[in-house]
Amino acid sequence: MAKKQEYLKSTNMIRKIVFFTFLQIVLVSQAQDGKILDSINIYGKLRVHASVFDGTLELQENSPRVGTSLSRNLDNGFQAFGQLELGVHIIEGTEFNNDASTSSEFIKDPFKERDAITSRLAILGIRHAKYGSISFGKQWGAYYDIAAYTDNFVVFGGSASGTYAGNSDGGWKGTGRANKSVLYRNEFNNFSLAVQSQLIGGSHNYGASIQYKTPINLLIGAAYNSAEIREEYRNFITDIGSNSSNFILGLKYAKNKFGAALTYSLHDDEFIQLDESTVISFPTYGLESLISYQHSNKLSVQAGFNYMKETSKNSYFNTEYKLMHYILDINYYLDDYVKIYMSGRIDDSKSVLDTRTHNVFLVGFSYEFNFNNI
Repeated sequence: MAKKQEYLKSTNMIRKIVFFTFLQIVLVSQAQDGKILDSINIYGKLRVHASVFDGTLELQENSPRVGTSLSRNLDNGFQAFGQLELGVHIIEGTEFNNDASTSSEFIKDPFKERDAITSRLAILGIRHAKYGSISFGKQWGAYYDIAAYTDNFVVFGGSASGTYAGNSDGGWKGTGRANKSVLYRNEFNNFSLAVQSQLIGGSHNYGASIQYKTPINLLIGAAYNSAEIREEYRNFITDIGSNSSNFILGLKYAKNKFGAALTYSLHDDEFIQLDESTVISFPTYGLESLISYQHSNKLSVQAGFNYMKETSKNSYFNTEYKLMHYILDINYYLDDYVKIYMSGRIDDSKSVLDTRTHNVFLVGFSYEFNFNNI
């Protein structure tokens, strides 16, 4: 039985790879002939690093992915667009990048091998310069418009904003790469807004964001997300209600070589796995900060922190739960697409029960590619 499951898993992986490769070949050939596409972009990130944590040295991947985006100009200023992005998992081991979490993972099982190919994004939509855009599929949600302000470290970050609920990619809740979502976006002068719904069937999830760009290069944003907790989650999570909401405020500033961002968020539910059969939920608030400096074309530095604390007393941690990470990145660019990075995370958490409690230092290599209008 185990061999059969392994065979089916391998076959499914091969099918995904073959399908994605075939799709890109077809799209490239069609774009070159000028038949159905006005633009096509094939892109990807391949990153690997050696990490020292918990007294061990381990080679790890860092959320590698490959994707294709395409568009077609229509009449009256409309444009159809699509995007397909797949996560690629080759190296088994610890994963510190929250962005690498998948839609199917909720309270990760450390003994479960991850799928070699996973779906990150799958989007189809239509847009217009005046009327905005509407898109369908699995896509970054409205809540992440603001959470992304501080989720820009090379490896760490995003642990205190409520985006990656239950160590997933936020897809089930809509805070991250929202599953089965319909998203409308538009811009009015210096304002931009997004309104989102998830058509999951049996659940009613909504989200919205608004941002204002001031004349002094300061971006101010706020977002709200509300998710109905399905019965299968309520059956095994202690102290969770029928609905879970997230609210986030953010500031982002950029000028010349300097950048800074700050977010403050409120979450109805932080999920902690106490043992194999016990998962608890409790409300928290979070602070995330990011400061960046581009010293030259070759060197950039990022620093900041992630802080999360429970907002009310619960029977398990009795207000003792605290997540506290200090983060530092140093990036050396060999060219625009290839860099060497060093990242460190110092942990000062309390009563946090997963790999987020480790002090970590790592050195990695990153190669990005981006082929526009092939």
